[in-house]
Amino acid sequence: MSILHRTALLTIKPVPLTHRHLRYINELVAQYQTLHIVVIAGDDDVSSPTQQTMARWLQVSCQSFGFVSIWTLHQLGLTTSTTQEMLHAIGIDEASVLTTPDYPPTGFDELALACRYFYATKIAIVGGESSGKTTLLHKLANHYGSAIALEMGRLYTHSHLGGTEVGLQYSDYPTIAINHAQAIENACHHTCCPVVLIDTDFVTTQAFCQTYEQKTHPLLDTFIRQYHPNSDDPHRINHTIYLENNVAWVADGMRRLGGNHRSAFAQTLLHLYDQHQIPVHRIDSPDYHDRYLQAVAIIDKIRSF
Repeated sequence: MSILHRTALLTIKPVPLTHRHLRYINELVAQYQTLHIVVIAGDDDVSSPTQQTMARWLQVSCQSFGFVSIWTLHQLGLTTSTTQEMLHAIGIDEASVLTTPDYPPTGFDELALACRYFYATKIAIVGGESSGKTTLLHKLANHYGSAIALEMGRLYTHSHLGGTEVGLQYSDYPTIAINHAQAIENACHHTCCPVVLIDTDFVTTQAFCQTYEQKTHPLLDTFIRQYHPNSDDPHRINHTIYLENNVAWVADGMRRLGGNHRSAFAQTLLHLYDQHQIPVHRIDSPDYHDRYLQAVAIIDKIRSF
């Protein structure tokens, strides 16, 4: 490569950021004193990252390099990516102008750590009480080596309610939902696996609220919309696996929806999924190991990587 300037201007589209992109940037910072990376317009696909999201990944990956500056066309006030417009907007007179090579990932391991949360498939394991959700989630986590978001309602019951749902009340549901959202975000951002597993979801929490309090909570509806499969939130729940309540009831001293109440709760939960137009993958085997095998078959079919 012929070096004509001490400064380089590199353009890149919003694409899956890979280690090959970062290695290319490493090569450039060895050749130029200053590197300006401009994220330009990409595809109109709603599943593609925005300019700002791509800039975030680059900034996280290059934050230790004081000689690298990250820009977006939006930040520069531009709608087109002509060289002169970008140079003028950045405030430099001349630079070597480069275009990022195309490095499409063929596997999840090729993705840069900063962007893996975006491309991981987020899967919620849901069902009524004592349907085996948590045990199945840990089996699947062992199978895939995936990050998990635990059921915050259960943890909240032990940390704030003395280990039973007797004292649970309407004012507790926002805290449970906020904690659950934080747990999902933490699991997504720490994943090194193409699958993130989530124990229950906001629809399930709303079903409990409706069952126990005889009314729904508007904040839970907000979280359901935010994490809806069709949402543009990068932490949205892509798929939901529903476990039928056809395994033995196991009393643990905390739950209070056993016996005949299980069927009514399941109907409430499924009605809410229909109401919010969230499809579910149903597992109906009464055998725990068969349920695990069914879940693996579903996840292998639907995961992105």
